[in-house]
Amino acid sequence: MAMLIYIASAFAVIIMKAWQVKEQFKSSTFSWKYCGIIVIAWCSMTVPSMLAACSKHGCQLSLNFSWLSDLIQAASYLDNSRVVIFGMVVYAVLTVYSLGYFLGLTMHSAGKLTRALN
Repeated sequence: MAMLIYIASAFAVIIMKAWQVKEQFKSSTFSWKYCGIIVIAWCSMTVPSMLAACSKHGCQLSLNFSWLSDLIQAASYLDNSRVVIFGMVVYAVLTVYSLGYFLGLTMHSAGKLTRALN
């Protein structure tokens, strides 16, 4: 039940962020810099986390965040499981914001296209 609440709240945050992006475009206060930072941060966490397990029947892609604990071995006061959980939480937040930006840009573009066609 708690997972369902988390997923519903993530969808709510995505829709709120998309609406905010659409309104920022409308008022000409949208910053491509912040959008780029979020998307680059999301991509920089996604690419190293992609893990392909292939067999003779096909390949299956999944995300593996153990590279983050290997990268932060110098922080000895944190155990590996906490680092991986922190990485997964940061990845979830970046995913929500990236999807919000994408949906907002899509809503803005669809609105402009609709006005242009009418």
